[in-house]
Amino acid sequence: MGAIDVSVVQSTTGTYVGNNFTAAVSSSSKATGKASMDGGLVVQWDLEESVLDHAFQCLGINTETVDHPIVMTEALCNPNVSRAHMSELLFEAYGCPRVAYGVDALFSHYYNRPQHAQHGTSLIVSAGHHASYIIPVIGGRVDPTHARRVDVGGAHVLEYSRSLLMARYPSLEADFTPPMVQAIVHRVGACAGDYTATIRRLADRNERDAHAARLQLPVDPSHVPTEEDLLRQQQLREERAARMRRMLKQRDEKRLAENKQRLAMLKELQEHLEELEDEEETNTVLAHYNFDSTKALVREMHELKRKVRTIERRLQDPNKEHNGNDDDDDDDDDDEEEEEEEDGNEEEDKYYLLSRSVDELTPEERSLRKKQLFLKNMAEAREKMKIERQEQKRIQAEERARMEEKIKNDLQGFLDEKRREHKLLQEELRVCQRQRRELSDRHSGASKARMRLLVQQTQMNPAKRAKGDGEEDDFGMRDSDWLVYSEISKEQDQSREEMLQQRIEDVEAAIEKYDPNSATNRPKTREGLLEQLRVSRQLSLSVERFQFPEVLFQPPMTGVDQSGLGACFDLVLPRYAKDVQRTLAQNVFVTGGTAQFPGFQQRIHNELRLIRPFEEPIKIFKAKDVSLDAWRGAAVFASSTDNLERFTLTKALYEEAGLGYFVEHFASNRHYLPLQ
Repeated sequence: MGAIDVSVVQSTTGTYVGNNFTAAVSSSSKATGKASMDGGLVVQWDLEESVLDHAFQCLGINTETVDHPIVMTEALCNPNVSRAHMSELLFEAYGCPRVAYGVDALFSHYYNRPQHAQHGTSLIVSAGHHASYIIPVIGGRVDPTHARRVDVGGAHVLEYSRSLLMARYPSLEADFTPPMVQAIVHRVGACAGDYTATIRRLADRNERDAHAARLQLPVDPSHVPTEEDLLRQQQLREERAARMRRMLKQRDEKRLAENKQRLAMLKELQEHLEELEDEEETNTVLAHYNFDSTKALVREMHELKRKVRTIERRLQDPNKEHNGNDDDDDDDDDDEEEEEEEDGNEEEDKYYLLSRSVDELTPEERSLRKKQLFLKNMAEAREKMKIERQEQKRIQAEERARMEEKIKNDLQGFLDEKRREHKLLQEELRVCQRQRRELSDRHSGASKARMRLLVQQTQMNPAKRAKGDGEEDDFGMRDSDWLVYSEISKEQDQSREEMLQQRIEDVEAAIEKYDPNSATNRPKTREGLLEQLRVSRQLSLSVERFQFPEVLFQPPMTGVDQSGLGACFDLVLPRYAKDVQRTLAQNVFVTGGTAQFPGFQQRIHNELRLIRPFEEPIKIFKAKDVSLDAWRGAAVFASSTDNLERFTLTKALYEEAGLGYFVEHFASNRHYLPLQ
């Protein structure tokens, strides 16, 4: 007869018991449901009755009463009131003839070391699901007064492990369900003999790789696009790129026309200024056009010429990479022409009148002197702009050299910087898309606010209606209110999204150029996407393996303000005489499902070695099956007729002694009478 799963939970959709628990109850139901037990004690007796009904049904007991002796396990130091409820349920509801109570850790000890469990002295370390115990057994009887309980067990290990996995792999958070986390912890978890030294050693990359455990999470191929979907996505990308090119071309043509118009106007202004003789009148005209000097006029004209040349070259070569800046190209030939012009002017010595006093000049020479001053200002402005362009070129060259040096010496840093930029652009794109969705709802507050501003601008009425003026705000109720939005906002938002998407693709291309294995690298085939998905769902756990069970020895890691198992040894052993301490240290028994981690037995040995005298022998015995030996020990106990006759509580004795009474034995709690 094997063990039966009798897990139980009650949710809003019903009560689930046994093997149907995991399959029938969703994660949301588990979160809102209530279990029959809390910390090893039964608290929901109606649900406990469902557990017993399920257990007896699985055992093939279909009669009205259970005409079999019952061996029931309970928590260490189980309260009398809880045991009284259980005895009442078994005797009154099920009609059981005999009942015996015992502690699961003591039953496991009895199964593995039967003679020692009945007459010897041992120190039992029980690592359970909700709590862990240090249980001293003296002369075959448990000593609960010196036992210690730590409110940390397997449930806390799983909870802490799940938080570690989600912190390490946030993109896989939905996959870390309790069953998945349990499978991962059971498969790769390990207990460090010296946790601090292990963590310090794993700081080295080679050590981490040597101790890393690699796992593959399940992959669902239905989420991978088919070849037809990939072809459709490629077509959409090409259409988006074509729209982007058309948009940039239209914008360049518009800017080219505006720059040419502005340049023509400034040339007329320059010719007009050359004809003026009065300097005060010249300054008045410059101020009227928002120029503080002729140098500022020359500077803007030169910038407009450069922008016109850049845009014209870009329109002639549409395939040239464009960064959205009209100043991205420099024309060295034009600079050389300007230098030749300046050299020619210097040879002609056209500024000779500037060195003479104005009072010495004739009216004709004064007019010529004014023109020379104007030309000299223009030449100085060009020279200053030439120096600024050279400085800008130098800065750009240094930036390119710095970037190339960084790629050569610190490729990972360059990639990290590009990934941060990629993340920021994606976040900006998501914000833009969210705003567009909000504005698409006519009745949303954001949409109404934006439309009100647009209408006010079209009507040239910047005044805003104040709140509480008695007028009802019915803006947006008429379709005509939305004409401005459909004509103005839609194309701008779409253009912004497309530009952001193009910049994201450019950054991804830069990342893929230097890191072909990057997550931004999009495979072109379904097989490649499947392989990329498999790689993205692989876990590499090194430090985490040893962090999983460490909460048993350091409960504050999971938020429990208690001492761990190692510290509890120092609270138990010193309470006994020296010879008893030596006997306990040489008969340590480890059991409990949470003790199955590799290295757990060695960790217990190391913790005891810290508090025991030098070279004193320490012997640790481990259960053959830490999870099921408690049931096997109870089964061996129940199969003995002598044990059933001596250590079971009959119904007659139950009715005579009272609800909380039970018969003590080598695997049971101690019975204490309630205080009067």
